Amino acid sequence: MLMVMMLFASCFTKKKALRQSMKASVVYPGAFAELTARLYPPRVVSSIETKYLQGKDSVVYRTDTMECDSAGQIVYVPKYKEVFRVDTFYSRQVDSVEDTKHVEAVKVRLAESEQRSVKAQLDANFNKGKLKEARRLNWLLGGGMAAMIVGMVLGIKFKIFEKW
Repeated sequence: MLMVMMLFASCFTKKKALRQSMKASVVYPGAFAELTARLYPPRVVSSIETKYLQGKDSVVYRTDTMECDSAGQIVYVPKYKEVFRVDTFYSRQVDSVEDTKHVEAVKVRLAESEQRSVKAQLDANFNKGKLKEARRLNWLLGGGMAAMIVGMVLGIKFKIFEKW
């Protein structure tokens, strides 16, 4: 009995691990933080975001000036037109810091829930088969009982009841 108790006392369960880690985080917070930082370092993901803004066209007319001798006026004669457009590109670097211990915890929770889901599906399929077998058995027993009752009402004797 003592050996069995010692065997179960030495088991390191999930609940025991959580309790001990909580105790370690309260009693030695610096050492616990250093250990978790070493086990689960943050991951930095860098990406460059670019944005393009199309500018509006602005038209500039270049002209030459001419003086008319007879009238003494200055006349502007269009020489050519220029179309300017200023497009803008915004570019910035985005650094995302990912906390890997939370990512690992989420991955573990997802794997556990997937296992539970698969197990529940298998159990449901198994129970569905058992339910069909139980229904068939109920129909057979109910049909046999109904036949015996009808026979008793009609006065037919069955060999089963002759012994009693």
